[in-house]
Amino acid sequence: MNVEKSPKCRKKDETTKECMSRKIPEILKDSPGMERDQAVAIAAKYCSKSCSTKFLTTAEVIQLAEGDKLPLTQINTRTVKAVRPDTLYRTHMALHKQAKGTLRSKKVVQAHKIVADELQKRGFLHHQWDKLDSIYQQ
Repeated sequence: MNVEKSPKCRKKDETTKECMSRKIPEILKDSPGMERDQAVAIAAKYCSKSCSTKFLTTAEVIQLAEGDKLPLTQINTRTVKAVRPDTLYRTHMALHKQAKGTLRSKKVVQAHKIVADELQKRGFLHHQWDKLDSIYQQ
């Protein structure tokens, strides 16, 4: 008998507390012997995200127009691997602008780290990043 599990996110019109109440028993049932504290931490991670949050597919990321940047809500390790370096650069610069303003949040800092790490993995040194826009416009 195959039992369908509930989604690993907070349902529409569901509070975080309601989501946690739904996910913790499910996690404990799926992982006998797991400590309750660990199940609570896992449920908290799942329930911090709304199921209605739509993420870009890899195909959508690849199709970003020249001059586009990734929106903050779409920055994750999967999406940054799929975009051109010039898009990463523009995203990086937009994150710097957000960090200088009042929007310096944990999310902006985490997104910046993901983007900067990807640029470095591709072999771009920090002082070369500002050249990426002009290179890809040729």
